[in-house]
Amino acid sequence: MKHGLVLLLIGTVVLMIEGAIARVVPVRFVPDLGLLLVVAFALSVRNPGTGVLLSAYLGFVTDVFSGALLGQHVLLYIVMFGVSRFSGSRLNLRGPLPQSLFVAVLAVFQSGALWALTAFFVVSSGVGLVHPTDVLPYALITGLVAPFVSEGVVRLMARMDDDEGSKPLMDLTPPQFLA
Repeated sequence: MKHGLVLLLIGTVVLMIEGAIARVVPVRFVPDLGLLLVVAFALSVRNPGTGVLLSAYLGFVTDVFSGALLGQHVLLYIVMFGVSRFSGSRLNLRGPLPQSLFVAVLAVFQSGALWALTAFFVVSSGVGLVHPTDVLPYALITGLVAPFVSEGVVRLMARMDDDEGSKPLMDLTPPQFLA
């Protein structure tokens, strides 16, 4: 219980840091730290229920901080958790390159899904299409940061020596022949 609260607090602080960075740097150059945490939870938390709750909480906090439609990021983060969890069991996401590529594709998908949800629910807003010059830098930067966040989450959970995190679902270290 205490370890889950620590992860919630860290997730909230990380999202605050992302918001502070977005005030200084153009948004398309800011990695989506919430998405990165969701993917890291999907690949490292043994109990899927804990991961879904953490993802839903991060989505709710993102909705509140960003002023988006309430529930929009919650829905997407839960879907991203499921996709990441399923993909992590089927694909080799142990090295930095596969993780980066996977997260970059997820970031593009999430951008399109956010646009579609906003266009569907807010008809009068005149939401335009997401421009590739905004999505591509966002996806690339988010993908580049992904291995560092995943490694940080794995180390944090191992340091807390929790039943949830002491034995990650998947060993995220690259195979020896790649090192």
